[in-house]
Amino acid sequence: MIKLPLTVVVILIGLLFGSSSITAQENNYWLQIESFSTLGEAKNLVIQLSDQVSKLRIFRSIRGRYLVVTGRYSKSVAAQLRAGLASKGVIGESTNITTGQHFRDQFPPVDPDLASTPENDAKPRVSELSVEDAIRVQNALTWYGDYTGAIDGIIGPQTRKAFKSYQERLGETPDRPLNRFTIRALMRAYEEELEVIGLQPVVRRAAGLSIEIPTAMLVFDRVEDPFVYFGPSHGNQIQLFLISMPGNSVTLATLYQSLGSLDFIPPRGTGSIESDHFVLRSEDETIHALADVRLFEGRIKGYLLLWHPRQNSLMARVTNIMSDSLQEISVQTLSIPTSDSSQSPSSSPLVELNIPRPKRRISGFFVDNQGSVVTSSVIADDCGKVFVAPSHEMRLVAVDAETGIALISPVTNHSPLAYARLRSEEVSKGESVNLSGYSFGGELALPSQTEMTWIGPDPRNPNFTEWGVVAGLTYPSDIGGPILDHSGSVAGILIDNSKSMKKLPEGFQIVARPSAISRLAAKGGVAAQFSFASVPLDQVRQTRNANDLTVLVECY
Repeated sequence: MIKLPLTVVVILIGLLFGSSSITAQENNYWLQIESFSTLGEAKNLVIQLSDQVSKLRIFRSIRGRYLVVTGRYSKSVAAQLRAGLASKGVIGESTNITTGQHFRDQFPPVDPDLASTPENDAKPRVSELSVEDAIRVQNALTWYGDYTGAIDGIIGPQTRKAFKSYQERLGETPDRPLNRFTIRALMRAYEEELEVIGLQPVVRRAAGLSIEIPTAMLVFDRVEDPFVYFGPSHGNQIQLFLISMPGNSVTLATLYQSLGSLDFIPPRGTGSIESDHFVLRSEDETIHALADVRLFEGRIKGYLLLWHPRQNSLMARVTNIMSDSLQEISVQTLSIPTSDSSQSPSSSPLVELNIPRPKRRISGFFVDNQGSVVTSSVIADDCGKVFVAPSHEMRLVAVDAETGIALISPVTNHSPLAYARLRSEEVSKGESVNLSGYSFGGELALPSQTEMTWIGPDPRNPNFTEWGVVAGLTYPSDIGGPILDHSGSVAGILIDNSKSMKKLPEGFQIVARPSAISRLAAKGGVAAQFSFASVPLDQVRQTRNANDLTVLVECY
C-alpha cells in the first residue's frame, strides 16, 4: 500500500470537495445551552426545548458532564441564535459558543413524541411552555368547545380542566397530564381538522361583508340578489348563502319568516328574532340549517348554512367561527330586483323570497333635536309601520288632516344632524325658494334640490291661510319635503293635494305654511323653533343644510 504525504492528501481533499470544505470549516461552532450531572436531566431539557430550538444534541464532556447543545453553525449564526433565544428567555447566561473540543460521547437524539415515561411525564410540565405554545393550546381547546376562557397564554386551572373535558369527549381516560406528548396529540388533531376545512376569511366587496368560511369544502357558484351562493366541493354536502340587502326591522322579520318557509329548509326548528338580529336553526334526518342574520342601519347581512347531519360536530365549530367573524366592511349591498322589473331571469331564481316593499316612499324633515319628523298626512291613511330611512322606526304622534301634514317621532332615541327653523316672516310673491325632497323614492342616496317660485295664497280658498302656492316641477316622492328659503329656513312643506275637487294648473303645487307646522308640532308636544334672521347661505351650505334636514319616509 502506497502512503501519500499528508500535504498531498490535503490537496486531494480540497480538489474533491472544493468550496464545501470551506463551508464545513466555517460551520464548526456549537451553542452549548446547559450541562447536567445526569443524562435524564439533559433529556428532559431537550424535550422542553424541542419546539423552540432545532438540532438539539446531547454530548458527554471530558469531565463527565452531560451537555445539551445545538449546532453546527458559523460563529456569526451561533451568536445571532444565542442573542435571539436569550431575548425570549429560552436560555440563560450559562449558554456559550464552543468548537466542541471538550465533547466526547454523543447520545441518540431524543424524540419528544416517544418520551412519555413516568419520569418525563412528571418533569416536562406546562410551566415551561412558551406563551406562543400556550396560546396555540388554548386556541385548539376553544375550537373544540372545551375552553371558554381568555386566550392569554397562561396554562391555569381553567385550561387544564378544558383539556380533561377534551379527553373525556374522545373517550379517553383523563388521567394523563397536560405535557408535551399530549399537547402534540391535541395540536396534530386540531391542525389536521383545520386543513380539511380550509377555514379562511372571505371578503365580498359587492356585498359589503367579510366572514370566515370553510373554503376547502365550498366553491363559489354565483351571485343572485340578495345572495352570494357557494356550492359543495369534493363531495361535501354543504351549501352556503351569504345575504346582503337593504332593509329595516320589517324586512328583517319578513326574511326570518321567508327563510323558515323555504321548501329545502326542514320545518322542525327553533329560532329567535330581535329588532336587529335573528338566528334560525332547523333540522331533520337529511339536512341541518343555521341562519345568522343582522341589521346594520338599513342594511341586512348574514348567512344561511346547510349541511348533512353526520357533519354536526364539525359544523358546530365552523358556525361558531363564522358568526364570530361576520362583519360589515362597507354600506354596499346586493339589491333585490323590483317586482315590476321588465327583465325576467333566464332561469328559475336561486331562492324566492317574499320581501315586502314600502307602500309609499315620501319625504319629510326633522323638526326637533329628538328626531321628530313632519311629513305628509298620507302616512296616516294605510301605514302599518313607518320608518325614516335607513331603519329608524317611527310612531304617528299627531295628524292635521285638514292641512295635510303629520308628526311622527322615533320609537328609539335618534339625534339628527340638524332640524328645522321655521321662517317667521311672510314670503314675498315671486321669491325664489327650494324644494328638498327624495324625488326618486330613495334611489339616490341624498335628496334632490328643486328651484321653485313662491306664488302666494291658494286662490281656490283665500280664507284658508294655512296654504300657499309654489310653481315648479315635483314628483310624487317629493310630498312632505320642506320648502327652504335662501337662509335655510323652512317656509313650508309640500303636501298632497291630488284629491282636491278643483286642481291647480300643471306646474303649481300646494304647501302648508310654518304656522300650520308649528301648531301640529305643539299638538304632538314638540316646540318648533322659528328663525328671525335671514342671512343668506352660499350654495354649499344651503345644500348641506337641506341634506341634513330632509329624510326619506317609508310606509309599510
